[in-house]
Amino acid sequence: MTIESKQGKERLNKIKQAAMQRLWRLSVCDPSIMAHCPKAEKVGYALAGLCILVFIVVSIFSGIYLSALIFQSIPVAIVLGLGLALNILIVFQLALASVSSARLPHTAHFRYSWSSTVVRLIYLGFILLLVSKPLELCLLQHQIGRDLVQFRAKQAQLFKTQNLSFINKEIDKLQIDIQHLGRFIVQSQSQADSWGDSLKQELKPELALSSVETLVKVKKGKEIALQELKAQKALYIQKFRKANQESNHLIQRIKILHSNYPATWGITVLLGLFLFFPFAYRVINVNKHVYPVKCDSLDYNLVLRSYHNFKQVYARVFLHKFSKKVVFHEPYLDPPFNTLRKYDTRPTKGKEALIAWIVKEKGTP
Repeated sequence: MTIESKQGKERLNKIKQAAMQRLWRLSVCDPSIMAHCPKAEKVGYALAGLCILVFIVVSIFSGIYLSALIFQSIPVAIVLGLGLALNILIVFQLALASVSSARLPHTAHFRYSWSSTVVRLIYLGFILLLVSKPLELCLLQHQIGRDLVQFRAKQAQLFKTQNLSFINKEIDKLQIDIQHLGRFIVQSQSQADSWGDSLKQELKPELALSSVETLVKVKKGKEIALQELKAQKALYIQKFRKANQESNHLIQRIKILHSNYPATWGITVLLGLFLFFPFAYRVINVNKHVYPVKCDSLDYNLVLRSYHNFKQVYARVFLHKFSKKVVFHEPYLDPPFNTLRKYDTRPTKGKEALIAWIVKEKGTP
């Protein structure tokens, strides 16, 4: 083997080791402890970290797409997408870190709470839906876009027939009034002409003409009101058309996704495997693997070392401040875990002896 090949192999091993360490950190494992664990555990926790990495990358993409749909701004979408992925990573790592074996000595009757696990699984399921649905919307955006064209057309028609029904009724009423007024005006003018030859009814033509002028003014007023209503209706339609075209219709997109493309649930299931595998792997093997045992041993030694340092500082404070040699009192056999209390070995004589002693003391002058 040449020197170049050895150097290349060493470089490859370093890269592989660095990648494994980063994957272990993603799965909330200490690389310095994991280095002394069996190979199967190293690979298993690295695979869990890889699943977390894949899910976080998908979370970034989904967060950016969802934010772009809502805010219509790429810079804002990038910031929110990265923030969403970071929050998901922190919450998920917290859920992993909270899985413990409780090997340290304790006084409580420990029983593994499955209710806590169920709550965490429900929350992880919510995260899964938050990540998977925007991804599915992005993958099927062209098909959903065609369905949205029909939806927008239907919404526009409903807006004209239902939402604008109040103004349509007013327009119809004004049009009917204008038609009636037009007929009354024609009839009034014909009567005025027929009365023009009668000398005994001199005032009737003037009255007829005055009523015709009134009807004409009323008709013009209604025609102006009709034109204003039509202009207002056209403005409403224009504003709705603009809002209808610019809206992302996010809720309707999800409805279309579920009703027309149910096969996309397969994407949710696939992402669920990446999300739940690290958590399930940790829960199942928390009492089986070497890594949790080593972690518990280090925690145990850390507690003892911290307690020993506390006792030294305690004695030093009394010695320096008050010039007294004081030793911290230990009421338990296994400090600082305090699961076994010391027994009182002093002899006792019972109730009769106590009564006799009280009587004796009372009788003493």
